[in-house]
Amino acid sequence: MCWSTKEIFAVSLIISLLTFSNNDYSAQSRLSLELRTEIRAPDKWEMIWDIATPDVKLVSSYMEHYRKNSYRELQKEYKLYCNCSEVWAKMTEERDLPPSAAYIPLKLNYSTKPCSEAAQLFDVMMGFSLKSSDHISDLRNIYGQKEGFNAFLYDLRVFVRLIENHDLSPLLIKAGKDGGTEHKIISGETLYSISVTYRVSVSQIQEANSMGTSTDINAGQKLNIPISK
Repeated sequence: MCWSTKEIFAVSLIISLLTFSNNDYSAQSRLSLELRTEIRAPDKWEMIWDIATPDVKLVSSYMEHYRKNSYRELQKEYKLYCNCSEVWAKMTEERDLPPSAAYIPLKLNYSTKPCSEAAQLFDVMMGFSLKSSDHISDLRNIYGQKEGFNAFLYDLRVFVRLIENHDLSPLLIKAGKDGGTEHKIISGETLYSISVTYRVSVSQIQEANSMGTSTDINAGQKLNIPISK
């Protein structure tokens, strides 16, 4: 894939804001987030979001939100996204939407619903304008009348680039038995919180890992998560 000079500059600028040195990682996080070997250039929608979120300090605060506690919040949200990522990516492609559109349902809490329910949302997005002010208005319309749109917009911008810039799959999601997922437990998680994340029952996890009725788990332990049915 060949990028234009403008695209390369944009990627460099965004990476400078959203990535950290190895020293920062080792000092403040037990995780080592590797940059992808190929980073997708920001699409047209992302360019608009960047213009609409000019406060570098606020961007940094959202980075810190995902960065603290060994990237725990980023791991949680990424796992939720992975549950529907293939379905949502296919929906965006079928509607000729930019790749960044696939992340919007997650930030609108569609991860708590069947993945297919986002289809109507993507249909609405097909009418989004590429004029900056109109596009932001379109995005605000699907966000709704509740407060917090500005926070939503900054969060969306940061989350998309974190996922696009870094290879998180080796750290967060691995193939498990029988087509399921292998989950590495992080400090603070419980069997119940893990079951909610993957939308399976506690008993299903217990059965898949021959745990009987025990709910005892430890940080660093790996669990096989069965496919949600």
